[in-house]
Amino acid sequence: MKKFLKIKNFMELKTLSNFQNDLEKIRLINYKVYEKNLAKVIDRLEKAGYEPILIKGWAAAQYYPKPWDRNLGDIDLVFRPEVIDKVREELSENNDLYCVDIHSGLRHLDTVSLEDLYRNCMRINCAGTPVRVLRVEDHLRVLCVHWLNDGGANKEKLWDLFFAIDRFRDTFDWDRCLDVVSPTRREWIRSVISLTYDYLGLEVENLSLAGELEDNPMWFKSAVEKEWNSTVKLNSLHLFLKKKELLIKQILKRIPPNPIQATVGVEGSIKGNIRLYYQLMNMFMRIKPSLRRIFGSKK
Repeated sequence: MKKFLKIKNFMELKTLSNFQNDLEKIRLINYKVYEKNLAKVIDRLEKAGYEPILIKGWAAAQYYPKPWDRNLGDIDLVFRPEVIDKVREELSENNDLYCVDIHSGLRHLDTVSLEDLYRNCMRINCAGTPVRVLRVEDHLRVLCVHWLNDGGANKEKLWDLFFAIDRFRDTFDWDRCLDVVSPTRREWIRSVISLTYDYLGLEVENLSLAGELEDNPMWFKSAVEKEWNSTVKLNSLHLFLKKKELLIKQILKRIPPNPIQATVGVEGSIKGNIRLYYQLMNMFMRIKPSLRRIFGSKK
């Protein structure tokens, strides 16, 4: 049962209403400032000829009834691998590197060719600047895989999927979304959509893939609920090298590895209830990169 605030009198109700209105204004102002910064970065990169694709963040916020309701962080930009070094130079020269998360292609987030994704991109106006974003069918795949790769830790990010599907349900091309990837990845996307139905109440009855949606296995639901209830969020170990107590918590967080993250990391199937094989495989895969980051950060 949901808990509601107990309003004692009219003045208290008016105060709460004023607070909510002020909060709405603050969110809108912050959103407009973010848009100006994003437009500035995109405009500079476009003029330099680098053709960035914006993913997550602001791009996902455009699916929401009120885009400013979505929390915005770094600017996630995808580039062709061959220009990455030049992009870093361009951004660092203009002090924009700190706010941009640079992606060399989409790597593990999608298996569709980058050129195919570029051909299917669309442009959305942002403070007077056209921003290149993935078409919604491609972006949904990326959002789903990114969410799974984070171990399902961010429940609020499921709203990105909810609003993307709900807003475009009459025109959404499910063949474009699902038929261009492997059966395993198709299964991943269906599982996250099913989860969005279970926990956020997404209406799926009139979706063309409704008949393909199955109940998620118990281990999957248990894993996401465990993450949502955890007070320790997974972060890179090298960030806590000088904070022993937090470092120990991060190490214990990885034992055993998050089963969702492990499954996706080795391109495994979500079906079935045995995760140990995937967890062991993923653990060995992560040892070398983790050591490289730890010892690299000490230099």
